[in-house]
Amino acid sequence: MKLKSGLKGFTFIEMLVVLVLIATLMSIIMVRLNRASSTSRDKKRSVDLHMIQAALGLYYSDWDDYPDSLSFSQVFEDSNNRVYMQEMPNDPSYPKQTYYYAKSATAGFVLCAAMEESKNIPASGSIYYPPSSVPAGGCTVDCNYCLKPF
Repeated sequence: MKLKSGLKGFTFIEMLVVLVLIATLMSIIMVRLNRASSTSRDKKRSVDLHMIQAALGLYYSDWDDYPDSLSFSQVFEDSNNRVYMQEMPNDPSYPKQTYYYAKSATAGFVLCAAMEESKNIPASGSIYYPPSSVPAGGCTVDCNYCLKPF
């Protein structure tokens, strides 16, 4: 079969340049999406811990003490079946990461999570524990965001 001369088309080099441009744009988009995903997971961690902190405050007002342990992904209720949370939230990266809770004799409780982005960790202040107060392996990975009782 004979090809007609003078047919217009793209050369191999032109096609290669277009593919490289598309690949570059896709990689930039993927990096931005990944960063947005980690930020949204960090926001969920912050909201979850504050909700748990509030539920623990309600528990404390009823019992003048904090529970010895918490079971995440289960109902948070007392021995009289008073429900403080319908379902305890789990870390958005569960089972790779988990929240950490421990009753503390000096502080009441320690409630922590591991944030992915350092920009999402608030500066230490009156309501934040230093992460060094959490035992090694407490959050499955290093805890860097901790709350204490109100």
